[in-house]
Amino acid sequence: MKTNYIKYLFIVLIASIFTNCSNDDANEEFVTLNIKHYTTTAVGLDLQFTLLVQEGDDPTFGRFFNGIEGFDYELGFNYELLVRKSDVANPPADGSSIRYELINIVNKTSGSTTETFDVWLATGFSNSMESFVTGDTTLGFELLNTIPIDCNSICDELMSDLEEGERLFGTFTRNNNNEYVLISTNIQ
Repeated sequence: MKTNYIKYLFIVLIASIFTNCSNDDANEEFVTLNIKHYTTTAVGLDLQFTLLVQEGDDPTFGRFFNGIEGFDYELGFNYELLVRKSDVANPPADGSSIRYELINIVNKTSGSTTETFDVWLATGFSNSMESFVTGDTTLGFELLNTIPIDCNSICDELMSDLEEGERLFGTFTRNNNNEYVLISTNIQ
């Protein structure tokens, strides 16, 4: 553990020296990002998945719409990352004004299969409903055609709630196969 800490400090020191020598941009910093082992849904330019990220000393995890250059997220793992965070001089109209670049994966651990989390299943905007869920009780359900949903004995309830056309959340756990296991639904 002490070796990892020394390695971490060394990487920060070298990255800081390299950055200071090659770039006098005062609008960059090195930050730690903690990333949850599951993703959630969100509405950006389209329906999408987002990472849940905690930055620096902030005690909360929030939806993270930015990408992290050089980082390939793997569902089922919690991450602690050291990243370079910098301003984008002329961001595109639909792009972020902040750029994140991976410096080092400080820690990668298997995520809990008992932790519960909430995910949007359907949401309304612009006088229409959008569902993040695809499939049915016969074929099975998925989130955005990607993550299988194990709805246990409440598949009919899920289907009925989706048909209600309301803002719908599901409470889940994640199993070892990275399926989301539905525990309950909540219409808001």
